[in-house]
Amino acid sequence: MARKKRPGGALTGGPGLASTSQLFPFLSTGAALREKAYLVPAVATVIFVVAMFATRGDPFRYNLILGGFLAGAGYYVVYRLCGKQKPWWLLVGAMLTTVLVLRSPLLPLFGVIFRDLLPGDVQRTAPGSFVATFVRHFFGAGLMEELMKALPVLGAYWLGRSLRSPWRERVGIWEPLDGILVGTASAVGFTLFETLVDYVPGEIQRVGSRAGMGVGHLLGLQLLIPRIVGSLCGHMAYSGYLGYFIGLSILKPATRWHVLGVGYLSAAALHAFWNASSTVGPWMSVVVGSLSYAFLAAAILKARQISPTRSQNFATQVLGAAAPALSARFTLHLAGRALALYADTQVWEQDLPGLQAQAGNGVVAQVNHHPSDPTILGLRNLSRGSWTVTAAGNTRQVHPGQSVKLAARTTINFGPLHGDMRDSR
Repeated sequence: MARKKRPGGALTGGPGLASTSQLFPFLSTGAALREKAYLVPAVATVIFVVAMFATRGDPFRYNLILGGFLAGAGYYVVYRLCGKQKPWWLLVGAMLTTVLVLRSPLLPLFGVIFRDLLPGDVQRTAPGSFVATFVRHFFGAGLMEELMKALPVLGAYWLGRSLRSPWRERVGIWEPLDGILVGTASAVGFTLFETLVDYVPGEIQRVGSRAGMGVGHLLGLQLLIPRIVGSLCGHMAYSGYLGYFIGLSILKPATRWHVLGVGYLSAAALHAFWNASSTVGPWMSVVVGSLSYAFLAAAILKARQISPTRSQNFATQVLGAAAPALSARFTLHLAGRALALYADTQVWEQDLPGLQAQAGNGVVAQVNHHPSDPTILGLRNLSRGSWTVTAAGNTRQVHPGQSVKLAARTTINFGPLHGDMRDSR
């Protein structure tokens, strides 16, 4: 049977015949490789493998590369579960900020507060009961280390508040998913520093001085692997769980301090349980580690459920469903400056001076999808006052809680200032 030709001349497969695209699949699926075939993680794996081959015989660099790869793989699991994009440089910055904190005078200051003034002497070598060990590590490891790892999350929140849209939404901490992503990135930095700078070199020196440096490096490697791999149900789990509550406190400002208190104490308790589990036995460590990961996973699932950007979440989208357009087709022009209006963009009091947020959280407007047609976007009034909107020659009032459709040649009188909506395409 003869092969058929498409209008462009490409050969198609008839019954029993292979088409050109089937013979050379890369030519027809190349565009989908990056999104659907995990091409980036695979290429990253190849790079790390080649780097490990190149550093054989250099234990320090080999351990650094292996530790970075294992930590990155664990973080990738969290990132895919969260389903929200954050700038890569922000996540790397959170990791490096934690390393800088550990190298700064803040570390001994925190040690004085939590380990000297409070009953958190984790350096105590005398054996103790589970309860005594838990109490020491609750103050000296849980409260102290979780607060240190939360500093980059708080810093990202402060930085986001000083920026304008759309960088405000991309960088800042505005919901639990943001807190989880930045918190777990901070935990990666903490784990790598603690493992590669403290625990592994200490183990190599301790064992090497007695049995030779070869044995010391072997046991150091055996310590590195479980510590880094275990961070997914260890440091990343605790910090991600606390990050959830930091983001929730921003999303629910009326109960901010109550939410932060619950999150901080819960994360510190999980941390202390893990550290004290060794006094009971390996089975207890299995229980606590599994519980810690379950807490993190539950926080991620709840964060996705309540996320104001759920429509853009790549972890919740149904395969084959049409995703809403994410481009900023419209811009709001205000006194010489413009706000890009993406789906779910939040407009703050700083963006519209003179308006006050109805909920007291600083958000005076938000771009949302029409309930019956997700392709239509509107700007919802979240301020305390009414707006006067003029579109297509008609003027109407948009009261708090109501929305105005995004459309070109629409003017909005916010009260203190006027805005002109334009098509930016």
